[in-house]
Amino acid sequence: MTLELLHLNTHQALQYNEALDHLGGNHPYYKLEFLDIFYSGIEGSKALVMKSDSGKPVVVMPIYLRPIENDELSDHYDVISTWGYSGPQFHSNLEPENLEIFWRLVDDWYRENGIVSEFVRFKLDNSHLYYSGTLVEGMHNIKGKLKDPEIIWRNYNRKVRKNINKAKREGLSVKLFYADDISVDIFGQFYAIFEHTMDRTHAAASYYYSYEKLKAFMRNNPQNCALVLTFKDEKPVASEMILLSEDTVFSFIGGTLADYFEFRPNEILKDEIIKWAYRRGYEYFVLGGGYGKDDGIFRYKQAFFPKDICPFYTGRKIIDEKAYRYLSGLEDEPINIREDFFPLYRKPNASLTL
Repeated sequence: MTLELLHLNTHQALQYNEALDHLGGNHPYYKLEFLDIFYSGIEGSKALVMKSDSGKPVVVMPIYLRPIENDELSDHYDVISTWGYSGPQFHSNLEPENLEIFWRLVDDWYRENGIVSEFVRFKLDNSHLYYSGTLVEGMHNIKGKLKDPEIIWRNYNRKVRKNINKAKREGLSVKLFYADDISVDIFGQFYAIFEHTMDRTHAAASYYYSYEKLKAFMRNNPQNCALVLTFKDEKPVASEMILLSEDTVFSFIGGTLADYFEFRPNEILKDEIIKWAYRRGYEYFVLGGGYGKDDGIFRYKQAFFPKDICPFYTGRKIIDEKAYRYLSGLEDEPINIREDFFPLYRKPNASLTL
């Protein structure tokens, strides 16, 4: 087995796409245009690819390689996984020992190339198994198992059923737009509601995802996304972009016009997504988690799938402890890798934040 680093802002992006195609899964969070939306965009996007002795890709993991902006360690970096659900991508029948080999090769590469630390957000599919660092179970996520809509309706929290019925009495309707159905006008309606919601909630600048980059993602990956809009008297009042893999629908981004909360446009929107996904043969609907562990947002999502709670793991690893302590302003103090902000030297407002 060998390990190779690919630079995704170069012609090596073709090798990355070919490796993903070989492994299958068609995961939206691994698409080049998706990676371009976050952090430093495609310029900072890399991928670690483990190949067999015959040259076939066995494991692929996209990462962002971030430079350490410190004069003493100018040739050092840290690694952060891509946004959302990430970590290694591999065939479901991969032998466990191959994952152990992958992480051993990764750690060797890190030590040889001045990597100080690594932070990984793992998918909800056991991709965290055999990780060579410290696993931290974070916020719970909802990964709903799709069943016959009548069964799902009965499993909804009573408040969800009540709000969907209210929305129907108020005359709300939902339309889902997929592939060629997504026009420039429909995308504009979705984005206007999303932007309104970011303004209303005083969201950080990093959450204002680029109009052009989102549109490029949809244009180049039409099978991996859909737009869902709730209408009141033909006016779009709530919207959501969902992402699609081979077997899973992911709730991604969206919003609601503040003046229309009382009509409960979001519950009926989620209900229509669930029915559409079931009809098309998807197995799961991932609604995600909250901003904090088991907070109000999480409980809202749980009301749709009360029993389908899934752990979400992050991986934390210090490769160069001396450099980590120096950057974090630590001397002999113990490092609480599970509970401290990680990596500590990138904590917002910290004296040595990079």
